[in-house]
Amino acid sequence: MTVSVRPMFRLLPLAALALTLGLVATANAADPIEQREQDFKAAKRSVEQIKAGLGDNKPAMVAAAAQSLSDLGARIPSLFPPGSNQGKTDAKAEIWTNFADFTAKAKTFQERADTLAQLASAPGADRARLADAFDKMMASCKACHRAYKED
Repeated sequence: MTVSVRPMFRLLPLAALALTLGLVATANAADPIEQREQDFKAAKRSVEQIKAGLGDNKPAMVAAAAQSLSDLGARIPSLFPPGSNQGKTDAKAEIWTNFADFTAKAKTFQERADTLAQLASAPGADRARLADAFDKMMASCKACHRAYKED
């Protein structure tokens, strides 16, 4: 019985390409500064969606964007692992020296975004209540930025 190895050699360039692309994707995903920049840019888009949803009286749009922000709030502490203050970042050193307070602020943001999502998901969502919940959520953003983000 003769086994040809030529088909295997034809697959090697494809396997090498797949491995290279996988390593590049892993390297990019492993950079916490880049990841948090992407996540916070997405958060800005979610805030704009909420504003549009409030203005157009589209509570479903508000609910979806607020849920996205709530999910981010749960992940915020993990986006700031030890040592990720090196490099180009607007994160203040106080994040790592006062991580318990930073985590508490992220939790408050998460809870307020979740409250907004729940209110917007309720039948007959009241615009005034949604606007108030949005303001409270944004206040929690600002509180964290004042303490932990460079201008």
